[in-house]
Amino acid sequence: AAIATVLIAVTIGAVVGGFALVRFLGEPTAVQQLSSLIFIALLVCGFASELVTVPLPNGGRLTASFSILFASLLELGARPTIAILAITTLVGGVLVQRRSWALSLFNFGQYTLSYLAANAVLGLGHYSLGHTSGSLGLLALATLGYLLTNIVLVDGYISLEKKVPIHRVLWEDDRWELLFTAIQAPI
Repeated sequence: AAIATVLIAVTIGAVVGGFALVRFLGEPTAVQQLSSLIFIALLVCGFASELVTVPLPNGGRLTASFSILFASLLELGARPTIAILAITTLVGGVLVQRRSWALSLFNFGQYTLSYLAANAVLGLGHYSLGHTSGSLGLLALATLGYLLTNIVLVDGYISLEKKVPIHRVLWEDDRWELLFTAIQAPI
């Protein structure tokens, strides 16, 4: 039942991401934003960052996609970032990395919820798109919002699936990823 709850939450994230994407594509400025140089650059870098992985001691893999997608959130906002997420996690996951649709949708959902949490923190701090100078504390809090949401969803699911305490999953599976993300945050 607990696993179903996590899967429902992530499914809601995927649906929310889908609605945000449809809303974004329906905006009059969507074509202009999608064809902007910064969107295209972040999309290409985001896609490429998902293809290049760093192996971890426990057998997992890391990508540099967090820094690319977080930069997209800071420069373009949540909806264009969700568009980049859709392409990198769904298209890249299924067609390039040969992952299942279910795993790719799970990743899209959990990333959508994680970046929306970071975006909510930025909104509470009255962040203005593209103005990162003087915002280091707010950016750190937004990164924390992303991480906490991501940990609850992903490690919560793994913990329930493996039937082990979440702190053990966090230590065994994510200590390197958390360090890597913390290092990428200021970038």
